[in-house]
Amino acid sequence: MKRTTMLLATALGLLSAGLLIGCSEPPAADLSVIVTDQIQASPASTSPPSLPRHLPEGETYPQDVIGFEASDGTLYPVIPAILPIPRGGSVGPINFPGKTIRVLRGKDPKAANNEALGTFAAQEDLAEVTVSFAISEDGALSLSLEDIQSKRGIPLSRSQEP
Repeated sequence: MKRTTMLLATALGLLSAGLLIGCSEPPAADLSVIVTDQIQASPASTSPPSLPRHLPEGETYPQDVIGFEASDGTLYPVIPAILPIPRGGSVGPINFPGKTIRVLRGKDPKAANNEALGTFAAQEDLAEVTVSFAISEDGALSLSLEDIQSKRGIPLSRSQEP
């Protein structure tokens, strides 16, 4: 049975479904997300493609990815930005120095060359966490962090800068 799913495109400043940021807590911040097109889901599209952590010098990802800025200044990809929805993905364990996570969208392995979707602060040092992104049926993108040792969600709040 075919079902219609939608492609996701993120656009800042447009009013549509929100990018919900949080864990087991209520959403703490919003960004804008637009659903742009439709595709037919097929068995081949049930799993997002594997995203390499590092690319050879001079190469970019073949399509936009959603991820976060790693401590070395690179984009750490988690999920493709354009894919059948609902979808999600997680990476971990990730060691973060400090209390912030910068969410990005783009193709370039260098974090500074991608679109910043938001910067989020935790109430505690992030240490070793699992980072998860999910896109719901209505196109809302959510981010959650889970402490590896305690298995509990880490509440986040939106910082002033993107």
